[in-house]
Amino acid sequence: DITQDILEELHPIIDFAPYTKLLTEQDEIGWKQILLGRYGIAWDRCQRRYLENKYQKSITGEPKWIRNVIRATWKYQKTRWLARNEELHGKGTGTNSSESTKLALLTRIKTLYSHESTLLVQDRFPFNIDIEDWEHKTGTAMQQWITRNTPFIKHALKIAKLQLKKNESDIRKFIPSAPILQHKTKSRKKAKQSKGKTKSKNITQFTQKQTQKQTRIQTPTPQQSRTKFPKKYKQATLLAFTTTITQQQTAQTDTQNT
Repeated sequence: DITQDILEELHPIIDFAPYTKLLTEQDEIGWKQILLGRYGIAWDRCQRRYLENKYQKSITGEPKWIRNVIRATWKYQKTRWLARNEELHGKGTGTNSSESTKLALLTRIKTLYSHESTLLVQDRFPFNIDIEDWEHKTGTAMQQWITRNTPFIKHALKIAKLQLKKNESDIRKFIPSAPILQHKTKSRKKAKQSKGKTKSKNITQFTQKQTQKQTRIQTPTPQQSRTKFPKKYKQATLLAFTTTITQQQTAQTDTQNT
């Protein structure tokens, strides 16, 4: 075994024969994998043998020792990784991007903005935001813009180069373009509120119209009733005449009785 030979040359006093299985197993896994916490199970067997020789009793149970070693390795590597990121990108707050990351994203945006004059006029809408305004944007907004527009800008550059190769010119470049307006979308909550207001407004208008109609209705005169409703007018007249005669007879009877 090459690893065992190297160790015996470095430490000729130590007997590595009990660790032959461990060395062979870790050779197959890879010694660099130890940095990721990937140990062979032979490590735990060697530790048990050491404890049995020390305390003169049998050690049984699950391989807890190697599990603790793996957890300690992961914790150590994570600490190193965080220290490396802080050294490279600066200390972040967890919610906002660090200054180094934002600077890197801003550099990429400026690189894409440098191709604006090369693109065709109708393909320049991704650059409606001034480059100076990007310095005040968040890292998330920068990354979203880069992810969304980079493929389109690359495709638009190919079209512009092809048109230039054909020696063609777009007439639209001589026409001043209107400013691009941002489309504002209403939220569902606001839309529901506006619908409710519209319904209540319509009901109010309907009630007002009905009231106006009722106020406009006038009681017809006898002459108008005789003209528009002759049958009803005759019935009403006959009823009134009969009622009057009955009242007169009743009054006379009461007078005679008294």
